[in-house]
Formats: sequence, structure tokens, C-alpha cells
Amino acid sequence: MYNIITKLQAKFNQRPKFYLIIFSLFLFLLTTLIITIAIYSNLHDERITITNLDSLAKNLSSDKKAELEKLLYFTTKANSDYDVMKLSTTTATIRDHSFKEVYDKYTKIYSGDFLVDIESIQQSYHIYYRWSKDKQITKEEITPYSSYANCVTKAEAIYGYFKCTNPYMDIDDINTKYSQLSMLLPYDTIENNIKIHFSEPEQYYDNGGSFIRITVDACNNNSLLKYGTVAFEKYLKQYNLKASDYKTILSTTCSSAYRDGEGHGDHDDHDH
Repeated sequence: MYNIITKLQAKFNQRPKFYLIIFSLFLFLLTTLIITIAIYSNLHDERITITNLDSLAKNLSSDKKAELEKLLYFTTKANSDYDVMKLSTTTATIRDHSFKEVYDKYTKIYSGDFLVDIESIQQSYHIYYRWSKDKQITKEEITPYSSYANCVTKAEAIYGYFKCTNPYMDIDDINTKYSQLSMLLPYDTIENNIKIHFSEPEQYYDNGGSFIRITVDACNNNSLLKYGTVAFEKYLKQYNLKASDYKTILSTTCSSAYRDGEGHGDHDDHDH
């Protein structure tokens, strides 16, 4: 080893400027490589920064906040055509007055949710979380659905409709296929001078899956139920969705409460 060092010193003394230039060039290339990797990694960090998350979610750890931003990234990625480079530099903002959080002093668990708006791509999402500062609280106690980002409902949407799918199951275990309708339902329409109402996705009590209730204001005249199916097909076709992909239950009603949007009144159900 000593002989090797001695030989290197001798060569350096013979051509010091040359070796200094080589060494400087090596340092320059190494520094450039490190900076490039750092920039690339930052641009491809799989998360969407929520600009006001720190100021509102003061009880959450930095790791939990990062987890929520990653969940938002993957949900957005599943619902957009934007490349990773563009998406990873996108920012989101928690919508005013939408942040809610409660603390259960017995379980020591924080539960919260909020809406985020991503103006640059005209999309919004609903984020839910459960978390505890107490490290003794196990994941099993916090789950199910400790954190997830969902499509917004029709009432929550501010940018208009886009075909949105939840990559995470929501708290009611509604099939992701039905989550595509979250921004379209409930909805009221008229077909052949008959008032018709489409419900939000509902679930059977026996966990038999999800369905849409179509209520036809026809005073128990079952012969008019077909107009509910026709109206549902027309409505979904506008958004390139097929009514045949969804389970529906047809009902008739003759209730003034229904006409006021307060309920279905008396009705007979018919699977379709």
C-alpha cells in the first residue's frame, strides 16, 4: 500500500496541473450528478403537496401528513392523464371550512376529514384519516380505513364532472364501479312528463352489493316504471357510462314529500 501511494505522489508531482484538472472535473461531474438525482427525486416524489395542511392539521405528525399527500397522489394519478413529472409538482389546497377533526379521549384516536381542491387540473377529492399520537395504539385499533382519499360527491364538486374511481374502498364498502357515479347522483329529471329521481349508490342490508334506486312519480302505476329505466340510460350515456353496468331498483311513488325532494313516500320496489 505504501509503495502504491508513493508512486501516485510521484506521478502527481510530475504533472500536477493535469491531475488537478482531472480531479476538478471529477468533482464537478460528481456534484452535477448528485444535484440532478436530488432534483429528479424531488420532482418524482409520489405525493401532492397540500399547501395548508400544516396550518390546519396541527395534531398530525409529519409522517401522517406525508401519508395523506401520498394517498392524494395515487388517487389523482388513477383519475388523470397527467404524467408523473407534472402531477408530482402539482399542489392542492384544503377547501375553506371543510376541515373537521374530533378526538376520542378514551381510544386516544383522532378522526378527521377534509376536501382538497387541485385547481391546476380542475379536480377535488375527499380525504379521511384516523391516527393516534400514542404509539401503544396498534394499527388494528385504528383500522379499518385509517386513511383514504375518495372521489367527491355531486354536492361537493366545484369543477364539474370527471369520471372518478376510488382506488380505495370507502367506509361503506361501496364498489368502486359505483363510486364513478358519486358526482352525478342524486339527480332529478323528467321523462315523458313523469318526474323521476335517481338515488345515490345504496347497499343491501345483507351486504349483497350496491344498487341505484330509481323512483318514478307514477302513483303505483307499474306500467310507467319503464320510463325510469329509459331516463337512467339517457342520463348515464351523456357521461359515456352504461346503465347496464349498474344494479337498479325501480320504485313508484305518489308522495308530495318526494316532489319536494324530502323522501320517496309509499312505493313498491322492483329489481332490474
